[in-house]
Amino acid sequence: MLGLIGALNYSKLNQFDVVPGANCQKVNLQPWDAVSTVEVSPKYPNGIKRIAAATQEQFQAILDAIPEKSQIIGTLSVEQERAAKESLKANCLWYQEQLAKEQPVKEEIKKPFSSTPTKQ
Repeated sequence: MLGLIGALNYSKLNQFDVVPGANCQKVNLQPWDAVSTVEVSPKYPNGIKRIAAATQEQFQAILDAIPEKSQIIGTLSVEQERAAKESLKANCLWYQEQLAKEQPVKEEIKKPFSSTPTKQ
């Protein structure tokens, strides 16, 4: 799993970057969405601005476009990956939606039919 390495991995501050490409989307390189309250507007009808945490594809696109970023973006250790996934699970909308899609649909548990009559 790719993520911030070195001292940045332990920082609690947002670390923004722009994903190269057609839309030049701004993402948070930390494993959480950056959420702030803003004035209600057509762009932010609910008054919330959300900058999503970077996906693995976005990390790779940044590295492919700017190889020098390999000084701050790299493969996480097993412990760092576990911590990053826990943070994404708790604080990242796209990750939560992905997990929800991967969860098998739980069938409704039905009580077994009893042929024993009940007293009234």
